[in-house]
Amino acid sequence: MELTLGRLRAVLDLDIRRRVLAPGRNVARYVTIPRAARKAAKAKKRQQKPWTGNEVRTFLAHVASDRLHAVMLLSLIGLRPAEASEGEESSG
Repeated sequence: MELTLGRLRAVLDLDIRRRVLAPGRNVARYVTIPRAARKAAKAKKRQQKPWTGNEVRTFLAHVASDRLHAVMLLSLIGLRPAEASEGEESSG
């Protein structure tokens, strides 16, 4: 949530520099995320579990003939080292 808001602020700042928006019109600069919403987002993120290696292989087998297979494959490359090693341990 905070990352998204930060990116929105950055894009609007860039548009101001490029003169797409009027100077001083970055309305995202004044937005704050309510504490309850931040807590809820953190709790939800803690509950998420990365896929195991077997789950990744099953997913890829099911989308192998899809026209967006390459895009789906690329989306899996962004795994953190802990996620990648977890998959290796469960398959080994």
